[in-house]
Amino acid sequence: MKYLLMLCLAFGAYKYYTDYSAPNYTPEAGDEVIKIYGTNSCKYTRETLAFLDSKGMKYQYRDVNEQESFQEMLSKLESKGMSTSRLEIPTLDIGGKLFIDPSERVITKEYASLNQ
Repeated sequence: MKYLLMLCLAFGAYKYYTDYSAPNYTPEAGDEVIKIYGTNSCKYTRETLAFLDSKGMKYQYRDVNEQESFQEMLSKLESKGMSTSRLEIPTLDIGGKLFIDPSERVITKEYASLNQ
């Protein structure tokens, strides 16, 4: 019974981490958006995406497992003089400002400033 419970918990955790697929949002011309760089397997990326969805914030998700998205993120970090020796996700581009794993308060404040 103990092993069955452990197996069920392990399977549930696996499904939680693999079932999340980021919503596809394609902004229309003129939309202000947040670009979020992360991976579907990252807990913090998933939490950030869920927060953005819950607040109805417009964003574009970029999976850094794809080479093009990864290079785009690196290029932005380097252009802002930020270190690329130790990369962390999620990395958000909010109105041209880069944030590494920002708090919900920071995201809300910066997003609000885009729409003023």
